[in-house]
Amino acid sequence: MNRIFPNPKKWHEVYQHLVRYSKRHNISPPPKALILSGWGFTNDIEKKNRWEETFKWATDNNCAEIVNGILESDFYFVDIPTTYTVGPMGGPMYRPWDYEIKDRPSPESLAQYTHNLMRQELGINATGQRYSFGYSACPELDLQQPLFKLLQATEIGIQLSSSMEMVPELSVSAMVVHHPEAHYFAV
Repeated sequence: MNRIFPNPKKWHEVYQHLVRYSKRHNISPPPKALILSGWGFTNDIEKKNRWEETFKWATDNNCAEIVNGILESDFYFVDIPTTYTVGPMGGPMYRPWDYEIKDRPSPESLAQYTHNLMRQELGINATGQRYSFGYSACPELDLQQPLFKLLQATEIGIQLSSSMEMVPELSVSAMVVHHPEAHYFAV
């Protein structure tokens, strides 16, 4: 059996410890841990190489004891390490994967984009307002339920949690009123 790299939970713990160390000592951060999607979309050799980069970073920055303290039971072992590029369905992938965190648009910016798109398609000026549940003009999140029933939102994969929050979390709902006299009011 070949010892390849730490299991994801331990790797994440070590990574967090190394990040705190880098901040305390004002040095560049360590290589990112291949956990979550990074774990699922990399083969064993890529993970092993990233772990070796992490180990070298720790050694070069005088904190090797952090990575040396990992128990054997916290490592991932395989007979034959995988070398193929892993895709989203577990098979080969033909483009390189980017493991860096991406900036996601805020729900407000998505709502504003949609509102502007509606104005453009309807050929109207910047008149009217957009009302969303949970904001001052419509504070009752429970009113999401009839809106979701009307729009059949579950058919496109949007659900409401028990606290009336939309899942996936970047989902946005709104009522758009295109009338020049529409305005916000305080409840």
